Amino acid sequence: KFRLKINNPDYNKYFSLALGSKSFIDNKFHYTNGISTIHNSGFYFNHQSEEFLVNKDYDGYQNLSFNIYTNRYIKKNIFKTSFTLNNNQGFYWGDLNQIQLDSISKFNVSDVSIKLELSQPSNSYVVKNVGVFTNYLVNNYNRNEFIINPFLFLSLEKALKKYSFKFNLNWIKTNFKDLPNSTSNNPNYNQLSIVEYEDNFTDLLLNSSFCISGDNYFNYEIGFNFQYFPGDNLNFGGQPLLFPQLHLLKKISDTQIIQLNINKELKYHSFNSLFDFTPYLDPFYRNSLSKEFKINLLYNKLFTDKLSLVSNFNYLMKKGELIPFIFYEREETLIDFPQSEYQTEYINPLGMYLDPIQTGLNATFSISFDQNRYNVLFESEFNLINSKEHHKKYFIPRYKLNSIITMGLFEKINLTFNWFFVGNHDALIIEPAYNYNSALNYINLNKYIDGNISLSYDLNPMIFSMEIKNILGNKIEFFDHYYDDNGFKISLRFLYKF
Repeated sequence: KFRLKINNPDYNKYFSLALGSKSFIDNKFHYTNGISTIHNSGFYFNHQSEEFLVNKDYDGYQNLSFNIYTNRYIKKNIFKTSFTLNNNQGFYWGDLNQIQLDSISKFNVSDVSIKLELSQPSNSYVVKNVGVFTNYLVNNYNRNEFIINPFLFLSLEKALKKYSFKFNLNWIKTNFKDLPNSTSNNPNYNQLSIVEYEDNFTDLLLNSSFCISGDNYFNYEIGFNFQYFPGDNLNFGGQPLLFPQLHLLKKISDTQIIQLNINKELKYHSFNSLFDFTPYLDPFYRNSLSKEFKINLLYNKLFTDKLSLVSNFNYLMKKGELIPFIFYEREETLIDFPQSEYQTEYINPLGMYLDPIQTGLNATFSISFDQNRYNVLFESEFNLINSKEHHKKYFIPRYKLNSIITMGLFEKINLTFNWFFVGNHDALIIEPAYNYNSALNYINLNKYIDGNISLSYDLNPMIFSMEIKNILGNKIEFFDHYYDDNGFKISLRFLYKF
């Protein structure tokens, strides 16, 4: 598969600054002690903003991140520790661009995480990996969410077979200082993932799997997956899930590989995990569960040492899949909140609707061609996954096309072209969400073409680069009434390695 050649950042010390149109600023700093037989430690800082610090606009944002890490090598073991702080800010501006920006509510979400992990890669140890991950999140609507995630991986090789056991536990505690008004009049209430009567809740998800792997006619991995969510306050809770898992790999020749995977699992969607992809998420989103059954067939063909193909075919059945929709008149449920504290005059976040069932096929194809002076990657994705309850609507794009061409124009000058095409797809409308007569409607989000060009000049230890985004100036729709219509953008970056 095509891979861009990127140096391991843990061993690079650098500082970079980028400035661009739309008041774009991006600062990065990474320091590390470098390669060592004792430890690899360092810290990383990143600040990025666009039309937020100055020239504020509706879709302006600011992201801050700080990370400290250390990897200690103790005999044959690796002890990893990391500490991370994040802050993300922006506006709940969907369909509110006719309102003064100062009257629109912000999202301001901060979290801190700590991860401790011990790895023992040697075959002489049964315990391969053990550790714990913790995260604490708070937003400006006084949502506090604490996650503890211990994990364990055991592996034993005996009689040409490998026996593996994985275990992890997700414990999530969420508290609210204030709750919005009830939505009990809404006939769609049972399928909206929102907090109403619980000013605090605790969720627990147990995950474990056991498998036996070996090499016969196939390379195989056969076992079972067990998951359990106690209680019935969420869909699929109180019902243990025990399902076989299968992975088969056949090396047809030195240039061809085929793989088959079958699995079924519960997926827990916390506020934190969704916020990474949907920053406009409703601050009163109720963490949810979904269930997914998947059959995957992968075929890899190496035509020459420079030309390869990877194809993926999937059959998916999803229950409880989350569909974002714009939460009109959310501020009406917050009228009893202290205005001076929450500033909830206008707020249209993205709520989450639980779709009972989606099924269909998905296929992806990737062709890469690698030469000394240039690399070419072409990817395509086709989706036939639709909603059974919503008249076979397609809530993800039917097709996507992507191409990346990297060229070495001269010894120190590189040029990269990136073009992608995203097909149209459907979006859900519940307007207004808290009206007894609210009905489900749909809107079609338009397809678009986006093109980016970057040019870099390497004057070791300095790198100068220029990036042009959205060359065609097209409107890019992410969600209903959340989009990028800023058009053509350009930025200049300076990076210094030391």
